[in-house]
Amino acid sequence: MFKGTSTPVGNGTMYFQLMGGMGDYEENWGPSSPISVNDPTKQTGTTTCGVGDTLVVRTRSGNSWQMAGQIVLRAENQTLRV
Repeated sequence: MFKGTSTPVGNGTMYFQLMGGMGDYEENWGPSSPISVNDPTKQTGTTTCGVGDTLVVRTRSGNSWQMAGQIVLRAENQTLRV
């Protein structure tokens, strides 16, 4: 998961990956607990997202990044399933 819609500058091995294997991955978020995601403007490192931020799920295919989905965080509890 990445903050914002910018294309990541690094390759797939440089970022924190969703670990779930086969099946669904679930991340819960609420306004009192910011979520930590990858920063697409850096090759490594994370950043936090809060109300109003766009969270993007991306996959790596060969040498390019593909957008798998996105969500704008609202001031309420939300669940993102991938």
